[in-house]
Amino acid sequence: RFMNTDVYTVTLTVRTISGCENSFSKLIHVNALPPANAGNDQTICSGDTAQLHAGGGISFAWNASPFLSDSASADPFAYPSVTTTFIVQVTDTNGCRSSDSVIIHVSTVEVDAGNDTAVCFGTSAFLHASGGVSYQWIPATTLSDSTASDPVASPDETTVYYLTATDSAGCTAVDSVTVHVHQPNVISFVALDTSYCSNHEPVNLTALPEGGFFSGDGVTGNQFFPATLIADSSYHIIYSYTDSIGCSATDTATVYIHALTPVVITVATDTVCKSGNPVALELSPEGGILYGSGISDNAFDPAAVDTAGNYFV
Repeated sequence: RFMNTDVYTVTLTVRTISGCENSFSKLIHVNALPPANAGNDQTICSGDTAQLHAGGGISFAWNASPFLSDSASADPFAYPSVTTTFIVQVTDTNGCRSSDSVIIHVSTVEVDAGNDTAVCFGTSAFLHASGGVSYQWIPATTLSDSTASDPVASPDETTVYYLTATDSAGCTAVDSVTVHVHQPNVISFVALDTSYCSNHEPVNLTALPEGGFFSGDGVTGNQFFPATLIADSSYHIIYSYTDSIGCSATDTATVYIHALTPVVITVATDTVCKSGNPVALELSPEGGILYGSGISDNAFDPAAVDTAGNYFV
């Protein structure tokens, strides 16, 4: 075995059993191995292609791989899906062979825009990005910072946010997250008047959607008690409702409580004969309605009652 490149003389000597011998010499040229070069290691993004460059010989043979365009080319295209080592065997004009290798690093961005979330109208959601060294969110108009890893999203309607993450190799990947916005609950009172007299009976309160609670002066449970309030004043009845998702809404109704109007009936006399003339009744304020036995227009007619006695007007 020859360890170094040089020209060596090799001699073969043959001796017979009778003592005769003869020699034969030959020159052996030991050539240097070709300087195989598979090129520099490279980094590509997942799905991209790298071109390899082999040198140092006149023919080349890359290790068999489904990720090479031509294993016999000096400059094949490589498209590995994961980091891969490619080995090339180089042959020179003397038929000598040597090998070299190159590593194609495949950078895969494991981008994650987080889980979908739900918020109530008028509130915000906190987004969270991972997998890169820089980020870009779109749409940006409802975000506190479209390049932050943890922006605050404040959409008025359900919105899909798309995240592009870039790693240290400049490779990118996209993910998305949906922020579902629950629109405001529409609150309304049912059959509630805007005013009541101070002697009004308790008012049953109803509002939609059902399931909320009422509060305010004069309110107990689902009833409003006008008689417990100071008259000639306005009062607020508040209905608060929270849906199954936790979104809340309120509505307020204003109710005015009227004081009772003093009613005065004036008569010339409060005692009449059964056969006497009708007694005129003076009313204050005017415009009301008289009830009672013997009442005709605005007078009491004693002849219209059956018997003598006391009668209330």
